[in-house]
Amino acid sequence: MRLDLPIRAAAGEEWSATAGEAHLAERMIACCGQVPRRTSRLMQMAQLGAQACIEQAYSPPLPSTLGVLFSTSHGNVAETVRMMHGALETHQAPMPFDFINVSNNLAPFHVAQTLGIEAGANLMVSRGIHSFIAALEIALLEPDQPWLIGVAEACAWPLATHRRRLRLADEVDELAEATYWVWLDPACREAPLGRLQGLFYCATLDDLQSEMAVLSAPESPLSESPSSAGRSAGDLGDPAVAWLALGSGLDLQQRTALLQGGVGGSGGEAQLWSPPGSGFHPAIVARQLCSFLLDGRRGDRLLFCDYDSTRAAWLLVALQKT
Repeated sequence: MRLDLPIRAAAGEEWSATAGEAHLAERMIACCGQVPRRTSRLMQMAQLGAQACIEQAYSPPLPSTLGVLFSTSHGNVAETVRMMHGALETHQAPMPFDFINVSNNLAPFHVAQTLGIEAGANLMVSRGIHSFIAALEIALLEPDQPWLIGVAEACAWPLATHRRRLRLADEVDELAEATYWVWLDPACREAPLGRLQGLFYCATLDDLQSEMAVLSAPESPLSESPSSAGRSAGDLGDPAVAWLALGSGLDLQQRTALLQGGVGGSGGEAQLWSPPGSGFHPAIVARQLCSFLLDGRRGDRLLFCDYDSTRAAWLLVALQKT
């Protein structure tokens, strides 16, 4: 599906799980002023990322139609483990708020309540891989609607037990927590942060590279584009670059085929977008997309590629930094 949807803002952060459970509370106090009472870890992470995203481009009041689409792969792991341990090991009934907070749906509700946008649509989605992409797909069902789209992935301690719970391979050295958000706003006419230009599922590698070739086709120099406003003189007229980002679902053979084929099967060496991370978490795709929106060069494109084993298809997401 080819698109041209403005992205008003993006924000996100991640940290190593070895920083401990208390690190999130420190970040909440630093960014939000306090740790909300009777909230789960997932609710706090969702608020941390969503509030940072809104503050990047906030011009009050927020549109009443702004919807929240929240995604996660594993949900409220820590609270669920704690509640089940109490019920099964010590035979203690959970406290009311502990029981309620196990619901993953409370995270987007908490975001909407905190930001004062309870009137908008509110939905939580989860799937084993690409939960953030699943939320994007839902947003594209109503492309004229503004959406705040996010993902949060939390850990549970002790980490050695959590690693076994997720069935992670031994080569995954370090675990991380993450929260990433984008504000998709079709009404953003002036200076959007970037544009979502496509989301595709391709049956074969040849189909994928054909779409990549179209999306990475060179345009006129940025000096002839409205998006060149505010750029330094040394940047004006620089040709746009198409970057390649690779997901964690690719095996070695698939990664090699994409890297050797270049962007769109051009055969040249691909310029690889690979931002540093704090460790493993299931939201790698959100890290790639948000980091490009925040740190990429204006006019450049990002083509994110991965293999979705549940669909037996290649995933392609195209962004342009504006």
